[in-house]
Amino acid sequence: MTSAHGQLVDHPDKGGLSKDTTFQRIGFAHSEISDDASRERYHSEARDNIQRMRDLFSPYASPSDTLRLLLEETWNPGASLLSVEGRKAFIGICRFQDQGVDLNPHTDPGTQPSLDGRT
Repeated sequence: MTSAHGQLVDHPDKGGLSKDTTFQRIGFAHSEISDDASRERYHSEARDNIQRMRDLFSPYASPSDTLRLLLEETWNPGASLLSVEGRKAFIGICRFQDQGVDLNPHTDPGTQPSLDGRT
């Protein structure tokens, strides 16, 4: 069995964030949406990117799936995937960086859902 770390480091879909290749990622971030074409790309790749993360950690649950299940079971509102204009969003890109690179944990701004869930 190949480790998740090995699969991430050697993954063919791994790319730099913007032009800085010291920060690597797999997936397409919501913050990268800049026009209708990139919005379409984001939503069309969301489910495939979720499955890609599952495949990387298989046969174990991915960390994001483990967190979502825990929140679903223990947090009253639950932890469903965000829907934007009726389309599912990605759970978040898989980011990793070279040793010695300083990047504080953060979240990128996303779309705030409306109260009726149609955002």
